Amino acid sequence: MYKALNKLYSEHQHAGLEILGFPSREFGGQEFETGPEIAKFVKGKGVEFQMMELSKVNPGNEQNPVHKFLMEHTSNKEINWNFSTTFLIGRDGEVHYRIDKNWDIVVKKVEQLLDVPGDAPEPPQPKVDLGARRRTQTFTKGAPLISLGTLKGM
Repeated sequence: MYKALNKLYSEHQHAGLEILGFPSREFGGQEFETGPEIAKFVKGKGVEFQMMELSKVNPGNEQNPVHKFLMEHTSNKEINWNFSTTFLIGRDGEVHYRIDKNWDIVVKKVEQLLDVPGDAPEPPQPKVDLGARRRTQTFTKGAPLISLGTLKGM
C-alpha cells in the first residue's frame, strides 16, 4: 500500500494533495511501538508524505481527535485493518468521503476533488493545518487521511 500511496502523492501533490497517516496498534499489534521505530520503517519504504504520532483511530476514550471528528462526519463504523479506510477532505475543508476497502474509488474521488482532467498542474494549495492537534512524524499503517484543504470545524 505504501507504493500506491507514494504514487498518488507524487502524481498529485503539485495540485495540493496532502496525505496524512495515522499509525495504530489496533490491528493485530502490527505497528511498531515507538515513533523512532515507525519513522525508520517508513523512511525505508521511501514515504514522502506526513505521518502523525501513534494513536487510536477507532471510537473510544482514547480515540485521536482527528478520527473522532472524521467519524462524526461520516460513519462511526470501526476501521478494521491497516489501510482499509480512507477519509477525503475537499479544498472547502469539508469531509467529503469515507471509503472502506476500495483503492480504485479513492484514486477516482481524489482526482474528482482535485478536478484533474488530464492532471494539468495547478498552483500549490495551503498545507493541511490541524492546529494544536497536529503531530509530527512521517507515515505508516492505520487510516490514511487524504486532504485537499484545512478541516472545517476542528
